[in-house]
Amino acid sequence: MQSGVGWFLPCTGNYSITITFGARNVVIPYTALAVQDQTARADDGSLVCLSAAMYPTGDTATISDWLLGDAFLKNVYTVFDFSTPKGRIGLASLGSGGNNNLSNADDNAAAGGRRGMMSSGSMLQALSVVAALLVALA
Repeated sequence: MQSGVGWFLPCTGNYSITITFGARNVVIPYTALAVQDQTARADDGSLVCLSAAMYPTGDTATISDWLLGDAFLKNVYTVFDFSTPKGRIGLASLGSGGNNNLSNADDNAAAGGRRGMMSSGSMLQALSVVAALLVALA
């Protein structure tokens, strides 16, 4: 089902989208693609969710232009370097052992930390990834 600037898709699924930049692949899981609080009913009566991936419309837009926004950015560490005339963007995969989701952050709260906050180990992991990106961009 297609809307004016995007698509509707089933609210549950086991698919993902892989975006490739050079040699780096970034996987966007289905849970990040189906916006759960933006729903509609399809012609057959099934519940569908708005896709987080959108495309611009208008005279100068083509279907090859995609707007991924937070569906993409929350699945990578990103460093923006504006110190060079052209600027640079660095990407790194999220670690598999850190607190990358709210349920782990809630576990941190149960252990005496603050709800919604990363543990110190996860913060160090994130900072080391960002530091490595900055070195790679230098």
